[in-house]
Amino acid sequence: MQAEGLSYEVVDERGNHLVLLRGELDVLNCESLERELDDIAHSTVIVDLSGLTFIDAAGINALVRLGRTLESRSDELVIVNASRWIRRVFELAGAARLLS
Repeated sequence: MQAEGLSYEVVDERGNHLVLLRGELDVLNCESLERELDDIAHSTVIVDLSGLTFIDAAGINALVRLGRTLESRSDELVIVNASRWIRRVFELAGAARLLS
């Protein structure tokens, strides 16, 4: 799937969903991603950031909202494979607790 500056793939893995992000997650495309991920917010969602080259506060907020939605449904958000630079942005935003 494509959104401006971002491509992503959602893979169903035995009832859980792996979301592979590539490119930039920012204010221009986070709403599109949120709408897509809302459809799978009834399972454990694993978001792989290994292909992410940029994230801004809007992108982090989108992931925070997804985590809250999943938690309210007794499901889980797991964020993996953040690069050193992406991890640093999460730390500066006070959201490092989301990273596995």
